[in-house]
Amino acid sequence: MGARLRLAWVDARGGLKAVEVSARVRIGRAPECELLLDEDGVSRIHCEVKPCSEGLELSDLRSTNGTFVNGTRVQEATLRAGDRVTVGRRLLCVEDAAAAAAASPHERTTLAPGGEVEVALDAGAAYPPASLSLESQRRHLESLYGILRTIGEAPSVPEMFGGILRTILDTLPFDSGHVLIGARTESSEPELVAIASHAKAGRAPPASRTVVRRVVKTGQAVLANDVLADAGLAAAKSIAAARTLRIACAPIPLRGRVGVLYVAASGLAAPVGAEDVAFLNAAARQIGLAADALTERELLVRENELLKRGAPTHRLVGSSETMRRLREMVERAAAVDATVLITGESGTGKELVARGVHDASPRAGKPFVALNCGVLPGNVVQSELFGHEKGAFTGATARRRGLVELAHGGTLFLDEIGELVPEIQVMLLRLLEEKRFFRVGGQEEVRADVRFVAATNRDLEAACRQGTFRNDLLFRLKVVEIRTPALREHAEDLEEIARFVSDELARATGRSRRALGASALERLRRHSWPGNVRELRNTLERALLLSRGPQIEADDLGLIETAGPSAGSAPPAAGAPRLVKLDEVEREHIRHVLAATGWNKTKAAEILGMARITLYEKIRAFDLQP
Repeated sequence: MGARLRLAWVDARGGLKAVEVSARVRIGRAPECELLLDEDGVSRIHCEVKPCSEGLELSDLRSTNGTFVNGTRVQEATLRAGDRVTVGRRLLCVEDAAAAAAASPHERTTLAPGGEVEVALDAGAAYPPASLSLESQRRHLESLYGILRTIGEAPSVPEMFGGILRTILDTLPFDSGHVLIGARTESSEPELVAIASHAKAGRAPPASRTVVRRVVKTGQAVLANDVLADAGLAAAKSIAAARTLRIACAPIPLRGRVGVLYVAASGLAAPVGAEDVAFLNAAARQIGLAADALTERELLVRENELLKRGAPTHRLVGSSETMRRLREMVERAAAVDATVLITGESGTGKELVARGVHDASPRAGKPFVALNCGVLPGNVVQSELFGHEKGAFTGATARRRGLVELAHGGTLFLDEIGELVPEIQVMLLRLLEEKRFFRVGGQEEVRADVRFVAATNRDLEAACRQGTFRNDLLFRLKVVEIRTPALREHAEDLEEIARFVSDELARATGRSRRALGASALERLRRHSWPGNVRELRNTLERALLLSRGPQIEADDLGLIETAGPSAGSAPPAAGAPRLVKLDEVEREHIRHVLAATGWNKTKAAEILGMARITLYEKIRAFDLQP
């Protein structure tokens, strides 16, 4: 018979518990178990241990979440002094009973003779482990969701690190932490600086330099479930001052820099298992990739800003006097920081004008954020604009920054402004006047440094007379007004615009450039273009995809000749298509698009470049039927 062995663990109050295994010991939640662990993740009769010639014989009794020995799930195993058994979230250490009884009181608190490290994983270790308990799966998925959402929404690297750290502390049994980053050096240890820190209560205690150095040097993730077990860690001043009892630290791989994710706790009630430190390790790798990508994006944005400052509003194509005056108006509006209202028919390029104002303004290089007010319900528009706090409504599981905050320092473009419901009009008016707002469900006032540009194809003055739009909001929006001309008002630019759009579409689709034949140009000139440039773009895109010849001809366009020839052309010959009213052309075009989309009104409205509510009004006005 070998040495007498015992199982030792730390209870919820931090005290040492132990039971010597001289006969069979059943472990579980059932009252008949010799070692009672009434905790989540522990089955009624989870497993049993009994003496054997080589130490202790362990058997898992078909537990739900499994039994782990030194981080590996087992059905049966032989235990020796120094082995670690994880049952649910409880860590049990196998000790030599005689040696433990002879130890001093301080030494008897040591759960891991010979070293504090429960888990040391290489930075490239695979995740998930072969065995992952249901409880760990739940916590890891919850944490992963929060991490991915933060990566997608964070505007800067420090804010991303802060959000990820809060998510990890909310889902794993730690109560404080840091993300530390430093420059990579060859001759000396890097000096790491806390980019983000967080604690569930009070301020986060400083990170242990001993642990951080170990992780940076070895490139391994480290978990100390009982810091007092390691004389080196227990003697560290920072750990003693913070009364830290559990530490986990994982390396964050970064280009040209070193970093670590460091989390700590001051209690031992719920030990962390191998699967949790494996998750931290995997999360740290993804954090590093995201940080590098976000840093690169910020550099590109700054470089783009320098390029844009000297760039003209080149997408406003056309050599006519009408387009020259439009470009001049854009430049004049960009020079001041006033609110701009862009009016004009659907498809005339109102968003291009808005981007031109932004790109030529001192705010160029800052965010340009757009919202179509006509495609979302009022309550959704409110949340999209102003964001919301956690718990503001069903499904609001975390704070979300709205488009106003995302556009901070830049321009917020509100398309189809005439479709806003009255309640949101009131909120927008206050935002325009005071530059302050509240998130949905929030009590903290947020300041907005944003330039507002709005656009509409509706007659807002008529809407004010009808009581569907506020006069005071219209006055506040219409500080500078820019009207985008319909394509028929500068038909002399049609050929230049068509060639520009064709070349742009060829590049975007990866197809070879196709010239516009004489018949195609004549057909374009004879069309009335009720959908303006957007309709022209859709027509040319279809022709580019479907044409088979060396150039695009009239038959490739799929247009019905409904309009007379352009100004200066010869009168139509006998038998030429009749001239019709513009309303008839619009009715026929809407009917054609609805038929082509199978009366999918959302898709049809998108193709036509109008709000869905406007399409409904057109369907009623023209008495269209499926």
